Amino acid sequence: MGSTNFAIVRKQLNELQSRIEAGENYEDAFVAVLGKDQPDRVRCYRTSVTRSSLRKDEKIRQVKVEYND
Repeated sequence: MGSTNFAIVRKQLNELQSRIEAGENYEDAFVAVLGKDQPDRVRCYRTSVTRSSLRKDEKIRQVKVEYND
């Protein structure tokens, strides 16, 4: 994504807050401000994070816990 323009982030947060305060559903407000989810991506994570990579990481943690016990 590159460098973040915090003025843009601040504007998006203000718009999101305004929509929520106006009674709009949180999910609808979030999508309206930040756009639709990208296929196979997890919102608010790095661009390289996918659902399958999160599952893989969780499985690795489980195996480590079992191994240490």
